[in-house]
Amino acid sequence: MSTQARRLLQLRYWLEAMEALPPGAFRDREIYVTEPKLRGWAGYVIECGTAP
Repeated sequence: MSTQARRLLQLRYWLEAMEALPPGAFRDREIYVTEPKLRGWAGYVIECGTAP
C-alpha cells in the first residue's frame, strides 16, 4: 500500500471517530478541517496526481 493510500485511510478513520463523538466545538472543528483533506487525498490516490 502506498504512503498516500495509507494517509487516506488514516484520515477516513479519524473522520469516522470524530463523527462518533457527541456534538461539541472540538468535534465540529475537527470534522471541518478533516473533510477537505480527505477529499484532496482521495483525489490524489484515485487520479495519481500531485499531493494537495
